[in-house]
Amino acid sequence: MENRKIPALIAIAAVVIAIVVFFAFGDDDTAEQDTEITQQGQTAAPSDDPDGGGSAGGNEEPSEPKEPAEPEVPQIEIRGGEPVGGAQEIEVTEGDELRVEIETDAADELHFHGFDVDLEIEPGKTNELVVENADIGGIHELESHTTGALLAEISVVPG
Repeated sequence: MENRKIPALIAIAAVVIAIVVFFAFGDDDTAEQDTEITQQGQTAAPSDDPDGGGSAGGNEEPSEPKEPAEPEVPQIEIRGGEPVGGAQEIEVTEGDELRVEIETDAADELHFHGFDVDLEIEPGKTNELVVENADIGGIHELESHTTGALLAEISVVPG
């Protein structure tokens, strides 16, 4: 009878070890997901607590999955008729909405080649270039009509 107890005890010990290992390494998936979200350009808040605190243990379970954040809107700043930091490279998926925010220190008219869009921009406010359906594939230039400066190369890529 004693010989039957040893295999049963070994089996129970193996199950207990498997459970401990599962729970010990189960939290790593959450950390990896948080890292991936942050690397995709979203700002990850350190805590859901509006006071900036958190639980003392740091092992809070989220109450429900977070929705993906809206894609970050590219921004162009124009000073002295030239883009600050040089011409930007912007990418949008074909068929999606293209939105670019533009700030300038002087009035100007911009032209988005390929889509034949002209945009009057004013200083002191955030101007927006919006193409609701970017459906013309390729690389298109956004330039200043006043200075001729290249502000951005916008790639419309297949989805």
